[in-house]
Amino acid sequence: MWSAVLRLPRIFREIIILHAHEELSYKELADVLGITEGTVKSRLHRARTKLAKLMKEAGSDVETDLG
Repeated sequence: MWSAVLRLPRIFREIIILHAHEELSYKELADVLGITEGTVKSRLHRARTKLAKLMKEAGSDVETDLG
């Protein structure tokens, strides 16, 4: 799964890594990235959607458990 994460565009890759790996909250993500919590939620949703698509294209049946 992480190889697919690394193929995401930077703004989606960084938010997935900070949220899933570093376990930062929405508030902490907003502070670190200098964006609003609403933007954090939007980016996470879009990142998860893109990640699922990448994994499907790669033929992976692994569920994305990223929050």
